[in-house]
Amino acid sequence: MNTDLLPTSTRAAQGIAAEGIDDFLDALQATPGADPHSLMILRHGQLVVAGAWWPYTLERPHLVYSLSKSFTSTAASFAIVDGLLSLDDTVIFHFPELDPEIKDARARSMLVRHIAAMASGHLEDTWPRALFDDPEEPVRGFLMLSPERDPGSVFTPDPPKNRAFLSPGPA
Repeated sequence: MNTDLLPTSTRAAQGIAAEGIDDFLDALQATPGADPHSLMILRHGQLVVAGAWWPYTLERPHLVYSLSKSFTSTAASFAIVDGLLSLDDTVIFHFPELDPEIKDARARSMLVRHIAAMASGHLEDTWPRALFDDPEEPVRGFLMLSPERDPGSVFTPDPPKNRAFLSPGPA
């Protein structure tokens, strides 16, 4: 991201104690399993902190899966309120065209709530394989991957990586 497009200020000028940011970064670094990519803090419309953890940079585009969860969960909540979706629906219910092809009992029993909780029953990230198996219809590729465990029984996070924070931003 080109931070030159944002007005910048110092933490002190915006009423932010530098120690608070430093303490936050120290706590984040010390948290097992934390896998931050980058951090930007704006206050009163002013950029006061911008930096990235190695190997990422602010200029290098990268996938931010967890960010999309915020938008997806918001859209799912609207769909639930509108009666279009239930957390207790099977995933296959929403893809009736795939129903005849999906034979695996665990895949057929996956609920929307399992997918929302990243607990499909698969033991590893399924996206690369689903996309490889069916680049035209990755949902089919995903549903054709037999979960190793019962849906809802296994949370599958991305593997943690240790990185050092680069560039703490303006003082």
